[in-house]
Amino acid sequence: MIKLSNGATVIRCEIGYGRAGEQKFIGKVLAHFSTNDPFVAWHIASEDGVTYSCFWGHYCDNEVAGHQAYESKFVGYGPAPLD
Repeated sequence: MIKLSNGATVIRCEIGYGRAGEQKFIGKVLAHFSTNDPFVAWHIASEDGVTYSCFWGHYCDNEVAGHQAYESKFVGYGPAPLD
């Protein structure tokens, strides 16, 4: 499983390959991050495919809204392995 640089706990993720000028791996994640808004969907990016930076987050107070936000995120260009 991937690791998020901000320490959030991954619930679900999808990873694809980035294009020229982007990091090697890009994708989306649904994670547990805080007690105020426990579900957050972010775009993510990584050069090494192990540790991912998070950006463009949607912070949600319930799981249904979190999954909806996750589904609205872009994955990348072709599936990439998660190992």
